[in-house]
Amino acid sequence: MSSASQTSLVSRLQEASLEITVHHQDGHNKPVLLAKAALALGALLTAPVRKSKQSYCRVYDTLVSLEDQGQPIGQLRVILYLEDLGPKEAYCKMASLVNVQQQAAQDLEQVQEVVNELPSSDPKGRLFDELHDLEYKVIWELENWKAHEENKFKLEMKVKEADLL
Repeated sequence: MSSASQTSLVSRLQEASLEITVHHQDGHNKPVLLAKAALALGALLTAPVRKSKQSYCRVYDTLVSLEDQGQPIGQLRVILYLEDLGPKEAYCKMASLVNVQQQAAQDLEQVQEVVNELPSSDPKGRLFDELHDLEYKVIWELENWKAHEENKFKLEMKVKEADLL
């Protein structure tokens, strides 16, 4: 974070306050205001820093007095987090990776739905057979290639051994 944006964030948090209102509403009446509270966000800047797996964050945990017409009627626990997500480019890259993972999960779900919708008279279905056959073809080609490369390597080693003797 550049120092200019950091100072503007600090000044905005120093000036801002979190306004909390507590309402009650049952199924038949309009919401009724029970209490109000205000919390200065500047205190968030002096909260202790905690490290998570991906970033650092300040955690501000406090009790706020709820008041009704100036009279305290209770307390509310408020927990605020101010997280440093790093440079904007890294955050955008991480967000795009999350989008790609979500899209892949959706695609997998769609494939599973298609496989599940295959006719019940043929439980495996033609699609399953085609995928199964393709898998075996790939495995067969890979094993043949591996055996060929192993034989080629052994032949090269025999030639080198003969040259050294």
